[in-house]
Order: sequence, then structure tokens, then C-alpha cells
Amino acid sequence: RLQRSGRGRRDVDRWWARRPCWTDPALALVRNTFLALVVLVAAVTVVAVVEGAGRVGRLHDALSAGGILASLGLIALQACWAPTMLVWALAWLAGPGFAVGAGTLFSPDSVVTGPVPAMPLLGLLPTAPLGTVGLYLPLVITAGTMVASWPRRRLAVLGLGEAVIAALVATAVVTLGCLALALAASGPVGPGRMTQVGPHWGHLCLFIALEIGVGLVAVAVISHPGTR
Repeated sequence: RLQRSGRGRRDVDRWWARRPCWTDPALALVRNTFLALVVLVAAVTVVAVVEGAGRVGRLHDALSAGGILASLGLIALQACWAPTMLVWALAWLAGPGFAVGAGTLFSPDSVVTGPVPAMPLLGLLPTAPLGTVGLYLPLVITAGTMVASWPRRRLAVLGLGEAVIAALVATAVVTLGCLALALAASGPVGPGRMTQVGPHWGHLCLFIALEIGVGLVAVAVISHPGTR
């Protein structure tokens, strides 16, 4: 707003005016990709809630013992953990999954369980792998990225090389965003085996970069007038 009103620093104005032509298309791709991820994670969360509602309810009743204050306290605690669980859902959907204690793994194609804290929200954890479907589930992110970014008129006006650069830059920005989320949603929550909780940030970033990058570069190349 300061820039538009003329009160911003002139050097910033000059720098922004000289920005590469692929900057705006890349930012648009970042926005659309994050929106696609939000929709996909929301869908995964809804499925988890439907399948795990019974387990969550039983854990909640056992811990609260029917007390109103205890129930309200548990609900408040679950609300604080909800953002973390959404990041875990992203890690699960992307493929590498996450851990809830050393030696455990919850991913689409592998579930290795162990003792977990008696927290009702953890009743949403997967109880079994998806089998062969789990191997291909991460491709949903690639497909979702392509759908959310297709077609992009801003990419069409760029040269093919510039369009690919925009896609790669967008991939890097989204990957960094997922890195920040993974770091915030992982770490020790207790002693012993509970020092390893959450997604492995390196694995998540690698999977996200591949899945998002393939989708965005494919959109940039296939939808470009020069390749038709």
C-alpha cells in the first residue's frame, strides 16, 4: 500500500519495476498450488475424521470421565494440536509419512505402530496401510497441482524457458513453505522414544519438490503455445 500511495522507498519501486517477467506467473503458481494442497489436506482430514471418530470418542470419554470441565479442557488441547495434525496429513498424503515415537511410521503404504500418548486426537492415526493404492496416492498432489494451475494465461505469454523457470521457482517457494511447516510440526514431545515425532523434514521436502515440480513443469510445457 505504501508503494502504491507513492510513500514507499524509490529504490524498492525501481527494483520491483525491474523484476523478471516470470515473477508474477511464479507467484500465481505458488498461490494456486497452496490452495490445491489445502483442499487435498482437508479431504484427507475429513476421511480420517470419519474413519477415526469412534476411536476419538472412546478416548475422549475415557479421559474426561464424563466431567464437563475435563471435556472442555480436552477439546481445547485438541484444538491446539489440530494445525500439527494437518501438517501430518500433508506428510502422509505426500508419501513419506510421519512418526509418533521412535520406530513408528504412518504413511500410505506402510504403518508401523507403537505405544502413543493417550490423546483423543491421535485416534485419527491410520491403523493400516492402503496397499498398492498407497504407492500411487502421492500422485494426487501432482494431479491436483496441474488442475489448480491449468491453464495459466500468464505462462502462455512467456517464452518456454521463462515458463519453466516460473514453474521451478514456484516449486522452490512451495517446498520452502512445506519445510517451515514440517519443522513447526515435528520435534520431541517427551522423553525416550517420544523425542521423534512428526514428519522428517528432509523426506517431506524431497517428495513435495518432486510431486509439485513435475506437475508445474508439465503445465508450463504442455500448455505453452510453443509446444502445441
